[in-house]
Amino acid sequence: MSDRAHRETDDILVELIKRIEKIFKTVSFDEINLVPLYIDGEATQNQRLKRAKDFDEDFLVALIVSAVIESKNETDRALQDIYRLNYGWIDSLSNGTALPLREFDETKIRDSARKTAEKMFKRGYTPEEMKKEFGRLLRKWKNVCIFHARTEATRAESKARLDAMERTNVAGKRWDAIIDRVTRDSHRRIDGEIVALDKRFSNGLLYPGDPEGPPEEVMNCRCTMQPVDKAGLQNALKSGMIGSGGVQMDNTGAGGAIPRSDRDRQQRHANLYYEEMRNRKDDVAAISGNTGFSINDVSDIKNHVFRNTYELGEKNSYQIYAGL
Repeated sequence: MSDRAHRETDDILVELIKRIEKIFKTVSFDEINLVPLYIDGEATQNQRLKRAKDFDEDFLVALIVSAVIESKNETDRALQDIYRLNYGWIDSLSNGTALPLREFDETKIRDSARKTAEKMFKRGYTPEEMKKEFGRLLRKWKNVCIFHARTEATRAESKARLDAMERTNVAGKRWDAIIDRVTRDSHRRIDGEIVALDKRFSNGLLYPGDPEGPPEEVMNCRCTMQPVDKAGLQNALKSGMIGSGGVQMDNTGAGGAIPRSDRDRQQRHANLYYEEMRNRKDDVAAISGNTGFSINDVSDIKNHVFRNTYELGEKNSYQIYAGL
């Protein structure tokens, strides 16, 4: 369920993403003369690395970083509008204070560009291959900026509502998920969950977009939060139920599953389970007999999943944003 302020927040976000896409669209590598910078395959590695560093400073950083920072500045302005809009939705007598903004680590943007430049010169890319690689890097950082806009828009909306609720002495808060095919399971499960204003929801967050939460609970979240009066909070507590899923809570405030907020416990459980699977001796033959796959094939699959290690390559946009 969404209210007017949430719908208007979505409208602000849609226009913001259009502006971000326009910023990155105006960046063109076609105007750069790459030929003088191209070093053929006979060059020494030191020559290539030196040229890569020069190229990084003169062109790549200037283009990538300027587009990212311009996009972030656009986002920061939109976030303040979202904060004021949603604060006023709860407390019409005040617009609240300004929203603290997240800063980007410019060094990480530069490092990303530098690694790309060094790789191209090590491998002796042609000018056309360089342009394609730059375009791929630019698209990646555009996606990072859009991740940032979407994630921070939810934070701005929810933080404004929480700040206003605290000012107006609201008793509790309700998590409202946007239910569709892309809603993450953990947010679908707590749709309608009610907790006291100073308490965390069962996914470990104080509000949708809470920056203290893990990336998988926060990034690209579209949920919102509604105020609950004292009577509504008391009714929820009396029922012994939380959320629309009707999950019975025990006296520790947790269900049977490990809470998503307890990451240490999750990791310990995963380590124990994987170690148990690695040490089992009877599973390969049993699976082979039940499926018709050969013992060698099943053994190879088990090694692939539980024993072998792999180089995962470059980080994607999601991972880059999570590490900024």
